[in-house]
Amino acid sequence: MKSLKISLTENLYDSYTRYQERLYESLLRSYSPYKLINALEKKFGSNIVKYARLNPSEYDKLCVAGFACTPENEAFLKDNQDFQSILNLFNYTFSYSYPITRNGHTLKMCVLEPNITGDYSNIVYDKWDGIVYHITLKQYVDSILKNGLRPKSAQYRNYDERIFVTGGEDFKKNLSLIIDDLGYRYRDYVVLKINLNKNSRKIKLFRDPVQGNGLGLYTKEHIDRNCIEIYNYKDTL
Repeated sequence: MKSLKISLTENLYDSYTRYQERLYESLLRSYSPYKLINALEKKFGSNIVKYARLNPSEYDKLCVAGFACTPENEAFLKDNQDFQSILNLFNYTFSYSYPITRNGHTLKMCVLEPNITGDYSNIVYDKWDGIVYHITLKQYVDSILKNGLRPKSAQYRNYDERIFVTGGEDFKKNLSLIIDDLGYRYRDYVVLKINLNKNSRKIKLFRDPVQGNGLGLYTKEHIDRNCIEIYNYKDTL
């Protein structure tokens, strides 16, 4: 009788997991970045939403979207309820902006990122043996080794609290690209090696659509200190 209950519980869990995966993939297909850009152009006009672009990642079915506008129009859009409603409808977030020059004019490229990205947990645990790498500045290392890694937000980019990592067969190449992406190339940085199999619980990891052009992963969960060690990384690229 006890084994029957366990079997039923496992079957229900498997069914629920499959249901979640189907729902997740349905959401990925539903919120097209092309439709998002079209909706923004239709609502605000090409005089505000200029030079629209899409930056697809080979790892995700969704991709980063962006458009250029004047600094004044950026401020207008960020406070505009219709703009926020369209982002919510397509499940996107205004991430950050950076200056560009077009025809002698200074504009802001506004970057929009999807709230739902690819779940990479199984690949990390099964194919990478639970090994990932985290880049940080040297001043934070002692605290991390003492307390572990805790999710944090950032000033330059709008997202919920996360820990960023990378890994895989080309992890050294990924690390080099992300070091440049973070602006750490000429700063005193340290690479930490993390064995997630030593963590007190299995965590979820997702593709980050922005960092390292899709080479980064993130988790919203705490990583225990006993999983972390300093990695002697030599950037040869």
